[in-house]
Amino acid sequence: MNSRAAVAESRAAVSVSEVVFRRNPRTEEFEYVSASVEHLTGFTAEGMCRLGLPEILSRVHPLDCPRMAGAIEAISAGGRATIEYRFQHKDGIYRWIAEDTECLCNWDGVPLDRFGFLRDITEEKGIAECAGASTELFVSEAEHAQGWGRGA
Repeated sequence: MNSRAAVAESRAAVSVSEVVFRRNPRTEEFEYVSASVEHLTGFTAEGMCRLGLPEILSRVHPLDCPRMAGAIEAISAGGRATIEYRFQHKDGIYRWIAEDTECLCNWDGVPLDRFGFLRDITEEKGIAECAGASTELFVSEAEHAQGWGRGA
């Protein structure tokens, strides 16, 4: 591939909002993470590859850890999992992430490769939470208004 094609490919990978990754299922280390991970986590691709599983899990919101543990167990058994969880960005703010991961195994069931995608769903979660809060407020106000007319 010529250098112009390599630059174009690199720019395309950076502009993609999804993060593509590959992990070694034996060492639990990242072998590849796309450059777009920096926007999502605050860590460069190289920095993310240097983080071990304990450091990564320490950034998962405590309320999401049980779901994360279940997903890791399912994936480790040669399965596939889709999970949504909050991850603490390097700036300290939690962001919602949707992760879709699959583990490929050989014929004997030995894990060979784990790959997946990460996507920032913080905005979607925020809209859903606001919609839920608005609905609760509307119902509460409607119930109050009904009671008000009856002298309550």
